[in-house]
Amino acid sequence: MDKSWIKTLYTPKLQKPLLLQGVSQSDPVTVRVTQLLLEHLNPTKFAECYSPYFPDYVIAEDTGLCSLPRCELHVHTQREPSIILVTGSSQLLPEGAFANYEVFTTIVNYVKELGCTRVLSYGGFTAEQPDNSIYIAATSGQLASNTITNYSGKIFSQDRIVGPKGLILGLAHSHGLQGVCVLKPIADAASSEVTALSIFNYVLKVIEPKKRELPAE
Repeated sequence: MDKSWIKTLYTPKLQKPLLLQGVSQSDPVTVRVTQLLLEHLNPTKFAECYSPYFPDYVIAEDTGLCSLPRCELHVHTQREPSIILVTGSSQLLPEGAFANYEVFTTIVNYVKELGCTRVLSYGGFTAEQPDNSIYIAATSGQLASNTITNYSGKIFSQDRIVGPKGLILGLAHSHGLQGVCVLKPIADAASSEVTALSIFNYVLKVIEPKKRELPAE
């Protein structure tokens, strides 16, 4: 195996699928939002992404079953759009720009073949004086503006978006997909839970606008 590849467990029937990028790279906010989405959506795993750029060990589960490090793709088809949620953990991710580009390009190409035209990522960013706002970055200025008009928020204009949540937007744009990143400033680890709940509620407004939000506190 000299490049990343995706094993399809079954092919779901999708309706205008939307990709949620839930893989974290040392971002506790992304981790928590992904956990909340998994609990809320209860999606089904339908594919696994393996790569030679992942660490060279296996993971032993409670049952004794061993498996390679991987990213997993889960699907929820009980609404339109169908939701594809990509998960993983920071200790499983490759290190270095080339490796990350290769893995996430493989994922973007795969979901594009499934008919996905939109990507949504999320996470926290450090700020010396964090406010309580949601910030939006997107693959076009018009898309960012429309997102804010429809769901509220402010334009993110603070330089870089680090890690998979940012990389996936760039890759989406280069592959002809639309992409939005939902961000919220965080001061310290103690505030990460409230930050995650705020982002989770915002994401819910996007994927199921008629649903009631969960309380942020």
